Amino acid sequence: MSPEISEHRRRRLLDRERKPQADRPPFRSSGWLTAIYRSLFFLLSASLLAFAEKGTAPSDPSRCLVIFISVGFCLVIFHGAMRSLYKPTAHRNTHICLLHTTVLLSLLLGFGLCHATAPLAGHSTIVRAYQTSLPFALPHFLAPTLLTLLLGPVAGTIGGIGQCLVLTLLLGLRISSDGNAAMVRAALLSCFAVGFLCATFVPQLLSRPGSIRRRSRIVLAAAKTTLPVLGIAAAVLATQYATGTLPYPDGVLWPAACPFALLLVSFLLQAVLVALLLPVLEHVFAQTSDITLQNFADLANPLLERLSLEAPGTYNHSIMVATLAAAACEKVGANPLLARVGAYYHDIGKLAKPSFFTENIQAGKNPHETLSPGTSAALIRSHVKDGIILAERYHLPLPVRQIIEEHHGTTVMAYFLNKAKAAALDEAEKNGDRTPAEVPEGTFRYPGPRPSSRESGILLLADSVEAATRSLEHATPSAIDSKVAEIINSKLLDGQFDDCPLTLGDIAEIRKTFTTSLLSILHKRIAYPDVDELREKPAAGEETPPDTLSTPPARSAP
Repeated sequence: MSPEISEHRRRRLLDRERKPQADRPPFRSSGWLTAIYRSLFFLLSASLLAFAEKGTAPSDPSRCLVIFISVGFCLVIFHGAMRSLYKPTAHRNTHICLLHTTVLLSLLLGFGLCHATAPLAGHSTIVRAYQTSLPFALPHFLAPTLLTLLLGPVAGTIGGIGQCLVLTLLLGLRISSDGNAAMVRAALLSCFAVGFLCATFVPQLLSRPGSIRRRSRIVLAAAKTTLPVLGIAAAVLATQYATGTLPYPDGVLWPAACPFALLLVSFLLQAVLVALLLPVLEHVFAQTSDITLQNFADLANPLLERLSLEAPGTYNHSIMVATLAAAACEKVGANPLLARVGAYYHDIGKLAKPSFFTENIQAGKNPHETLSPGTSAALIRSHVKDGIILAERYHLPLPVRQIIEEHHGTTVMAYFLNKAKAAALDEAEKNGDRTPAEVPEGTFRYPGPRPSSRESGILLLADSVEAATRSLEHATPSAIDSKVAEIINSKLLDGQFDDCPLTLGDIAEIRKTFTTSLLSILHKRIAYPDVDELREKPAAGEETPPDTLSTPPARSAP
């Protein structure tokens, strides 16, 4: 072999062993950058409101100062709530920028709706009808839905309330110059009520993990939110009618239907806009929604089809792990869809060398019998890095890649470690030494990192439990429960959950769920007797039945 070829192969091996870089968030986490992002959002929001005020009334420095103070006060409350209620968003610039961008898009859309009556300045009835309907047509549904789908219900609620306050202020600046006092009060109260309702109701409606798996469900969520908002519009209209403060000329009834019509159209268009903006925001801010995960849950995915053909044992193992992990996530309130998708793809790295893994090894053809324990451990350990390379090639979502990287944590490969210790002991006895050579445990550990999410921790346990319980000779309830408890305790003592938010109560529930699911999976079937046994062994106390299996019954004469 020439030196050039040897060097080329060496470089290829180094490139293969090099740990691939996962997708980094598009915005670095830094205190200075956080301050810049927040200041930029403050300036944009305040400038937007100042421009709205300038277009409706003569410029007044005192009013502009009030606007800046109001927006600053809202921003302080906004970030204080984030820091106390949703700490992951308060310390990650990617989440901060996503939250600010979503709210700012909603404010820009609201600004456009507020100034849509400029060409109709001479049609007072039409303008009044539009202005009284405006609180129900503003984009209250947009920001809470996007933030809930991308960051969770807490971020959706905080962003929705912040948007509600600024939209109410924006609406007040727009209609305060050409509306009577009663109409302004009703409009501001309606705007705040609808915004607060959307900020609290929509995140609760979408809070269950995996509840929105198709874009059509967004339209359904908008329809459910429309019902209580219609009630608010009807209550406002009835109050104005009872108090005689309807802002329409007597005998003109058609403006009363404008709030209901604009409300229905607005919420439908916002649902469509959410469906259109969701993939864009996911790509720009490196986030993953359940809708995207659902696309990768299809077993007809080319990567899963390849796994079923080239490594059928690994494929069946992944399906069983997905069942266990999803059931445990349902029990402890984690995301079952993410756990299921992560389980489908967690072992795709075994496609590089499928014949070296137990579930794919045929009887009598174990390749590890001719390899040293260190070489076998290196081959087994490499499936994590190979899996990340395949995940990047097939563009799997970032949370799934993290599960692939973390699904073994830094656990030890006990079989090969014990095999290496036994080989060292035999070598010492052969050489007449009393103390065998020390076997470094780090050589037989996975590279990690340890699980950092609840779904990764549950998948680590489900992977180990499913593989271990298949080796049980008698899958009785006590044997399965003992094996599950043994594996969970070993992972706890090994420190695999030190970086994982799972609690001891969660782990207890996971253990019960695993035991119940494995009892259903590993149950024994009834042994069906042969036909000859049925003939030779009739039931006790019964006469031997006629030979109906071979001789057809006699047919009666017609």
